[in-house]
Amino acid sequence: MPSTVNPILKGLFTPGGADEFLARYWPQRAFVVHGDAARLPPPLRAKELASMEALARCYRGSLRFTHGRKSERMVQIDRIEPAILYGMDLTLQFEDIVPYVPGTRELLQALEIELGLNEGALCLSAFASPKTDGLGCHYDAQDLISIQLHGTKRFHYAPMREIPNPYGTQYVPGGRPFDELFPQTPNGFPDNKDVTFETAEMQPGTVLFLPRGTWHYTEAGTPSLSLSIMINPPPAADILLDQLNWLLLQDSDWRLPLYGARADGSMQEAARRRAAQLLSRLPGQLASLSPDDLIQAMHPMTDRLRRITAVSRFQKTPNTLLEVSDNPSPRGTREIRIRLDPFTPNSQYSARMEISPEALAIFQWIDGRSGVFTGGELHAAFPKFPFEELKKLLLGLTQAQYIRLLWFAPLAPAERPDAPKARTTHAGN
Repeated sequence: MPSTVNPILKGLFTPGGADEFLARYWPQRAFVVHGDAARLPPPLRAKELASMEALARCYRGSLRFTHGRKSERMVQIDRIEPAILYGMDLTLQFEDIVPYVPGTRELLQALEIELGLNEGALCLSAFASPKTDGLGCHYDAQDLISIQLHGTKRFHYAPMREIPNPYGTQYVPGGRPFDELFPQTPNGFPDNKDVTFETAEMQPGTVLFLPRGTWHYTEAGTPSLSLSIMINPPPAADILLDQLNWLLLQDSDWRLPLYGARADGSMQEAARRRAAQLLSRLPGQLASLSPDDLIQAMHPMTDRLRRITAVSRFQKTPNTLLEVSDNPSPRGTREIRIRLDPFTPNSQYSARMEISPEALAIFQWIDGRSGVFTGGELHAAFPKFPFEELKKLLLGLTQAQYIRLLWFAPLAPAERPDAPKARTTHAGN
C-alpha cells in the first residue's frame, strides 16, 4: 500500500499497524500499539501540547474535572485556572482543544476521510492526571482513540456485554439512566461486576483504540497528559429517521396533526383510524428509500455537487432574481446577474457572468421552472450541450444560491395522495 494512503492512521498506529487496524480491529475490537511519540502527526506534537501547563496557558474552553480514585463522575466547570484544579490532585478534561492547537482541525478532517466518516464525526479533548489519579470506570457510546503524550498511566478496559453497540452517552455503573437507555436494556442495565479487565501500559507514543461500549478506567503512574479522539458518527437509526422525515413531509396526510388524539369517544376513534391508515401506507412509502439514500446522507453537500448525475434533482430558490443585461456586448455575450433577496434593503449579487446567447436559453429555461427538475431533463432540453458542461453550470448556480440540490429522496408518485393523476397512472415513466 502506498505510503500516501491513510497518513494519519499510519502516524497513529505505525505504518504496519495501520493496515492491521483497519483489516482486523476497526471498528469492533480494541487495539494498542507502542512506539516513539515522534512518529505522531505534527499537530499532536505542537508546542501547545508540550505539557499540561503549556495547554493551560492557551486554553480558554470548557473544563471538566474528577477525582478518579473517589468518584466516577465528571463535573463541568468554567472560568477557573486549570492549574488550580490540577494542584488539588484532580484529573482534568480539556473538552475541545481544536480551537487552541494549530493543525488539529485539519487532522480530524483528514482522519474522518480515512475512516469513511461524515464531517464533524470526530472531536479532540485532552486529559491531564496527577500521579495515581485518573478516570473512574465507565463506558462511552462513542469509539475512542487514546494517545499518550507525556507521562505514564495504566488503562484498564473490558467489553460491556449487556448492550452491543450502545446508543446515547457516557454511563457509569449504577448511574442515573437516560431515556435512550431503556429501549436497550430489556435484560438489565450495564454492570461491571465480574468483568475481567485487560491493561494497556500507556507510555509516550502509545495509542489505544476502544470500540464504543467498552468499560474503562485509568490510573496515572506519573503526571500524565493524553489526548482522546472521540468518534461519534450518527447511528444508522438516526440516518433513517432523518431521511424518513424528509420523505414523509412530501405527503400532505403525514403533515396533518392527529387531531382529537387526547379527546374521548368519537374524536379519539377518528384519530386512531387516521393513524391506522397512515401506518398501513408506511411500508410502501418506506420503499421509496434506497441504501444509496442512507449512504449519501453521510456525504457533505460539496461531495454531492461533485457527483451530479442525470437523476440529481434541483429546484429554483424563490428568493433570487435573474437579471439579464438589455444589450449584448460587442462579442455578442450578455451579462447576467443573480440577486439574492431582491426586495430587501440588503439585497446583493451572488454571481455575475458573461454568457453566450445559447447559454442564455439555459438560464431562461431554469428561471421558468418553479418545480423540481433533474439534470437529465435539463440535458434533454439542451442536447447540444455536453452533460459535463451542464454539470458545471448546475454547480455554479447552486453555489450562487440560485438553485438548490435536493438532498432527500423523492416519494414515489404512487405513494403521494395529492400527486397528479397523470403521474400516478404512468408511474413507470
